[in-house]
Amino acid sequence: YCSWPAQYSRTNVKEAMYYLPKKQPVGSVAIKWLTRGSKAQKPAEWKLFYRNDGAWVRAGGASDAQNIVFPKALTTDALKIRAVLAGKTAGGIEQWRVFGPDGRPIAAKTKPKTFNLSARKVYEDLSARAWAESYLSLLRAAFRSQGNVGYYLAAYPNEYVNWISPQSGPTVLKPYSFGAAKSGLIAMLQAGHEEVILSTEEMDKLCCWIDLAVPYCGDYAESNLWTDRNTHDYNRQLAERKRLSKLEAKN
Repeated sequence: YCSWPAQYSRTNVKEAMYYLPKKQPVGSVAIKWLTRGSKAQKPAEWKLFYRNDGAWVRAGGASDAQNIVFPKALTTDALKIRAVLAGKTAGGIEQWRVFGPDGRPIAAKTKPKTFNLSARKVYEDLSARAWAESYLSLLRAAFRSQGNVGYYLAAYPNEYVNWISPQSGPTVLKPYSFGAAKSGLIAMLQAGHEEVILSTEEMDKLCCWIDLAVPYCGDYAESNLWTDRNTHDYNRQLAERKRLSKLEAKN
């Protein structure tokens, strides 16, 4: 399981976790850093740690930009990478492989279904938007490759927030097949989640948000990372839209 907050986040220090199925010997680690796309680069520095009786210990060994080979196998159930990325040009991890002392790969443990509900912003240059981590977490958003364009942020309906998206099939939908009626998030909250109790109004707002196709901003210009040129182009097109609307109303 490798968790990386965002490809082009402007936060320099990153962490990634790899959970093993059980506590077992590890002989080496191979990292493939995300360098495709014009803005992705290898980290300026990175360190590997392993979990030992609840404490994180720095893993030694011969290493280069992408690999660490341990002189003696270490025994652990989890690994962690801390990397200092090159600011706005950070790339993150594309592939992380872990091997036993015999050279055979060790598959990662299945990712736990947890939510990051923090308000911290994830900055994505392609969309010129500052996304809240809580929004991306609920939508299970991830970066996907698009050839020479690089990586773009995309989300699809999932078991928790099962909305109708532009990528949904153009078939006739059966009643109650999507939306809040089939939302695992709503079902979880209705059944009782920890000690969370929502009012009728709060629950209605969540249902409405899902049924409106999980909008992020109340206004298109909100929470943007636009340049002066982007702002100028938007205002020009908005003015043209208002002008044409007046013509249509008049005619």
